[in-house]
Amino acid sequence: VGSDLHDLRYSKNRSASRHKPFISVIIPAYNEEMVIERCLDSIAGNSYKNKEIIVVNDGSSDTTTQRVYSWKRRKTNQGITIRLLRQPNAGKAAAINNRIHHATGSLLIVLDADSILAAKALTEVPQYFRSKNIVMAASNVKIMEDGSWFSLLQKYEYLISYRLKKSMAAYNMEYIIGGVGTVFRKSLVRRVGGYDTDTMTEDIDYSLKVLRHGNIKYRLTYAHTVHAYTESVMTFRELIKQRFRWKYGRMQTFLKNRELFFNANKRYDKRLTMYQLPYSLWAEIMFSLEPFLIAYVFCIVVIYQDFSTLFTAYLITSLYMAANVALDDSESTKSKLRLLPLTFLQYPFFFIL
Repeated sequence: VGSDLHDLRYSKNRSASRHKPFISVIIPAYNEEMVIERCLDSIAGNSYKNKEIIVVNDGSSDTTTQRVYSWKRRKTNQGITIRLLRQPNAGKAAAINNRIHHATGSLLIVLDADSILAAKALTEVPQYFRSKNIVMAASNVKIMEDGSWFSLLQKYEYLISYRLKKSMAAYNMEYIIGGVGTVFRKSLVRRVGGYDTDTMTEDIDYSLKVLRHGNIKYRLTYAHTVHAYTESVMTFRELIKQRFRWKYGRMQTFLKNRELFFNANKRYDKRLTMYQLPYSLWAEIMFSLEPFLIAYVFCIVVIYQDFSTLFTAYLITSLYMAANVALDDSESTKSKLRLLPLTFLQYPFFFIL
């Protein structure tokens, strides 16, 4: 419902922004020789003119630097501004901090080197910052399919979870601006500083760092027409590693910013501090108990031979997923026709995720 409300508001207020701020795209890169040129091509391919590209090579041991220089030489006559900075390996957060204070743009975008921007992504960015209260925006991140079941499964997951972000923005409860295609004002950096380096998820950490200053004056939103594409994990081992980093990093940031929970200060929207943050913590606890609950339910189903219980849960979840796919406004009709029948096969795999 919140997502539909967001769509109605957006369609009503939609207009081309006359303001064309200068945008700096910052790309932290560590051993990205296979994908860095693809990432640069996607930014250069955007028709938006007021932009620069800043690559921060975080101590790569491969040919990332040479690839960037080679790409720069090929684009010399196309009027594209690109800068390369090299530093000893210090991590993604440190790499971003190395440049955000010196970037030229009034709007900054942080983009992972293994990701790409859609052709009109930069053109869409300014309209989300027409209000001075908006200081950060999450891009609409999609999975680049490679033909594997892993990428297809994560495509569904991203599609559904990012549609949910519309409702988070509609109710002013957004608290995670993901690391792929993060957009924020440079003036924000002067107010709250750069990224901290003491958690595993620097994007969640920075989002909550901003929210400590209140989410009435400084609002976080979701830029659903700013499309970015990222690669999926390729193996089950990589999936476990990724999810551990996400879960553990979120718990680190929750502990670090625990004063936000149930905070009644007037600078906070109570829907965030009284509902969304406590609910998110409760959901993480429930996820940890879920394998035991699932095992219990299966035992009950087998003992009482009541398979209708399981079928009903399967059907409701599948219909919910199908509705999200059908209502998504960023997928083509052809893509939806391909994805919709497969939603009814996703139920057991979502438990794995």
